Amino acid sequence: MTFAGFLLFLDPPKEGVKDTIQALRKLGVSLKVITGDNKLVARHTGQTVGLGDAQVLTGTELDDMHDEALWHVVEQTTIFAGVDPNQKERIILALKKRGHVVVTWGMA
Repeated sequence: MTFAGFLLFLDPPKEGVKDTIQALRKLGVSLKVITGDNKLVARHTGQTVGLGDAQVLTGTELDDMHDEALWHVVEQTTIFAGVDPNQKERIILALKKRGHVVVTWGMA
């Protein structure tokens, strides 16, 4: 075997996303990110788009949590990483339980 090199995939955030997030904040909209990406990738992307040092919860941590605990954690958590579709549903239901209006969109 001969080492030929590394391959890197880069999917940078769209231009203007920082401005959009700032505009949403000014309107009182709280952004939550729910992604299947791992914690490190999600945190880095969050910092890149201006979310700062956001609180991150992983799908594994979510699995160990009762719904009542999740109802409280969703208030402080900005990024949910390594999440599967069933966990996404739990997060959305927890946000609704806390009285939030939830709008979702994803990549096509």
